[in-house]
Amino acid sequence: MDITEIINSGLLELYVLGLTNAEETKQVDEWRAQYTEVNAEIATIEGIVQSYVQQYDKTPPADLKEKILARLSEEKGINIPRRATIQSRWTQYGMVASIALLVGSVVLNVVYYGRWQDSQRQVARLESEKQELFAQNQSQSTALSSAEGELGVLKSPTLKMVTLASVKPNVPAQVTVYWDTAKNNVFVNINNLPPAPADKQYQLWALVDGVPVDAGVMELNITALQQLKQINKAQAFAITLEKRGGAVSPTLEEMIVLGTVKV
Repeated sequence: MDITEIINSGLLELYVLGLTNAEETKQVDEWRAQYTEVNAEIATIEGIVQSYVQQYDKTPPADLKEKILARLSEEKGINIPRRATIQSRWTQYGMVASIALLVGSVVLNVVYYGRWQDSQRQVARLESEKQELFAQNQSQSTALSSAEGELGVLKSPTLKMVTLASVKPNVPAQVTVYWDTAKNNVFVNINNLPPAPADKQYQLWALVDGVPVDAGVMELNITALQQLKQINKAQAFAITLEKRGGAVSPTLEEMIVLGTVKV
């Protein structure tokens, strides 16, 4: 426990009131030897208890009344029963004991309220940790499902893999196209593409008998396979940089990568 946890534990208040067991008393003594802050806190608690008792305990010294009555007996010849003095002392003791019990009750209420607050904070922390673990589990489950889906795509016997290489000097770029010739599904895996301007987007084209056919636009911030438009026939694939949302026909000057389909 650190010094803040020690002070907030409520054990120091019980120690001052003499309500700790042997093990707890030993623990507090060890803290007092280790931390000056513990001694300072104990002194503060003792001051509060003493101030509280003094606020309500206005009883004069226990033997003052007895001395006064004895003096009256000698001078006036009055026989004062001893029982009255004894009863008076018991009354004083009872008052002090009642005040001590009242102070103890107040302090214990404060202690247990502090412990209740600590418990509430612990419950809130555990709930937060549970929600975080749940979110992590959901994320991992989603990632696992995505990986299983990609594995199913790559295991298809009718799948053709087309590597698209850079067509621009000094521009490193590579994209892999996975084309299922039976189901006509097209997937792309972006191995390396330069960042696109904010108002532009990469677009895939299928070259069918020399005519470019739109195969869809793609995002660079997706690490998994991206499924684009279906293509039922192609001799090659190419990617150009177009305005965001895609173009009707490709801008050949903005072609980045190109790859032919092996027969």
